[in-house]
Amino acid sequence: MTMAAVADITNRDIHVATGGGLQSFYTVTDFNATLLSIQRQGKPAEPYLTEAWSWDEKGLKVRYVIRKGARFHDGKPVTSDDILFTVEKIRSPYALNSPNAALPRQIKSVEAIDDRNVVFTLTGADALGWSKMGGLVVQARHSPYEAFQKNPIGAGPYKFVEWRPFESLTMEASPYWWDADKVQVKTIVRMVVPEPESRLAMLKSGQIDFMDEVQPRQGEELLKDKRFRVKATNTGGWVPVLFSTDTPVIPGTDVPNPFLDVRVRRAFILAVDRKAIFDGVALGKYGSYIPGPWSRAVVGVGATEDEIKPYGYDPKEARRLLEEAKFPFDREFPIWYYRTSSGYPEAYQVAIAYWNAIGIKARDRLTEVGTIVSYAGDNPARTYPIRMYRVNGLSSEGEAPGYVTFSKNTPEGFNGQMLDAKLEAWALQMRTTFEPADREKVNREMYLYLHEQALTIPLLGGVLIFGFNQRVDWDLVPGQTTVTHLWRAKWMPGAP
Repeated sequence: MTMAAVADITNRDIHVATGGGLQSFYTVTDFNATLLSIQRQGKPAEPYLTEAWSWDEKGLKVRYVIRKGARFHDGKPVTSDDILFTVEKIRSPYALNSPNAALPRQIKSVEAIDDRNVVFTLTGADALGWSKMGGLVVQARHSPYEAFQKNPIGAGPYKFVEWRPFESLTMEASPYWWDADKVQVKTIVRMVVPEPESRLAMLKSGQIDFMDEVQPRQGEELLKDKRFRVKATNTGGWVPVLFSTDTPVIPGTDVPNPFLDVRVRRAFILAVDRKAIFDGVALGKYGSYIPGPWSRAVVGVGATEDEIKPYGYDPKEARRLLEEAKFPFDREFPIWYYRTSSGYPEAYQVAIAYWNAIGIKARDRLTEVGTIVSYAGDNPARTYPIRMYRVNGLSSEGEAPGYVTFSKNTPEGFNGQMLDAKLEAWALQMRTTFEPADREKVNREMYLYLHEQALTIPLLGGVLIFGFNQRVDWDLVPGQTTVTHLWRAKWMPGAP
């Protein structure tokens, strides 16, 4: 099966690479395996590399039992020692940018009880610690560092064959995977094609069998052609505008941070017609229109629109607030965003146009997610003070990753851009609240505060659209946020 991807991987080594898209596909879903599976919206996470897990001591310890028969791509068994090695590696300077980079601060110790049983002791009680540790991407001790670069070995359904940077990644089904007999698609070639129109042309010409990140108007076009099938899923996420409030000045300058003033934040929101973005970019059907900081369909908190006073579209009031706050209209503000799900880049571009229309010098900066993460960490002045970043919705347990993405003082906060005592208190409360109903109550309070203080606002509720030719089919997982578990793809009868 030949596919087209938006972005390339950034490194063979999963604990060095940054970025999303193809990197996520390679790192945690098909080439490798995490302890627990990607969590489905509305359901608890399921065992993946493990066959069972259990809590101990009220959120301080979690035990995982490695799946019997789990093997790496070279046939060697996955053992507790490999998990110990993985924790050692993510704690080293070598892995500062790894997908597991936030975990070391949360792990007090890890102990191998025997070859298949591992116990993590956390640095503090965490209501979702089992899920966070479950996201560990396990690496074989016998394939460390440089050896891994030369011969990448994972534990997922597909093994590494070839990587041509900026061109393609090829993988083949592993005979040692525990469900190898269920794999129909034996070889996957994933080509790097950033431009959506090029991917569509390749699908129509038969050069590829499958494309993700289909744009809404492309989906409508494919639906009219019997050679193709189209599937869409609500990702349970949103496209937010994130305002930085974690410094008194713009980094690297002596210019006061204008976004410390709530009037400025509200003005940026009032200047954008978000309903028009939903109707125009998402065609009024792909994704969701979100009137406030949450939506029942998107984040699952159960809020109704009449519980909040939405920010409307009022460019005159937006300009008045900016003038009242003495906003620096002469200063240019780069707006960094990245290629991602269907309609998201277009939503960003339209928002920038709305800001330009009232005199704000917002400038379009389209790049890759790994670049944004690197800039934010190494040179915050490059991304300050606004970023567009896809944020996933609440999990079934009530966690709000949309908040921990902005919080600097929580263990997950590597993308931190807010400092606020109330938000930090809620973050701590979320980590120590174990009952789902109580967690939902905390979330309601937090999201109301975010709305009232205009600290963030979603532009569009998320959706992913996938296009297939008639040779292949694939079942979506509700709440899915990337192309995952491609071993579940079906090669249709009669296909070559």
